[in-house]
This record gives sequence, C-alpha cells and structure tokens, in this order.
Amino acid sequence: MINENRKRAIELVDEVAHESPDDKQVGGTHYTDLPLEPWEIIERLNLDFWDGNALKYLLRHSSKNGIEDLKKAVHYIEKKISILESK
Repeated sequence: MINENRKRAIELVDEVAHESPDDKQVGGTHYTDLPLEPWEIIERLNLDFWDGNALKYLLRHSSKNGIEDLKKAVHYIEKKISILESK
C-alpha cells in the first residue's frame, strides 16, 4: 500500500510539473470561464498592478463575489487616482 501511495504521489507531482499555468486555475473557474483570462489581458496590455487588479475584480464580479468584487475594483481605481494626483 505504501508503494502504491508513493507511486501515485510521484505521478501527481509529475503531472503538476508538466502542466502549464495557463491550463489550470486554482480555486474555481471564475477566470477560466471567461473568453480571455485577466492575466492574458494584463500581460498583453502591460498593465500595472493597480490597473490589473481593478480589471481582475471587474471581470470576475458576476461569477464570484458580486458587489464585493466591484468595490475592490473601485478601491484599486481610487488608489491609482491617488497616485496619479500626487505626482
């Protein structure tokens, strides 16, 4: 039994090691269900931390945390405005 458990553990580690981050999502499908995942848009547009997080929360709100995610998006936008106004 121990050998079977060890063998299965090695197989799982091997699967994870060869799996692309683009092929999985940890903790749900609220991103993978979208036509483009937020990180694809963030990377293509070279968005900064604040813009990227605002986009992430805006895109996922209808499939995850609703109004809470919209409030998070607004929070990141307000922070970005604060940064830009202080320059």
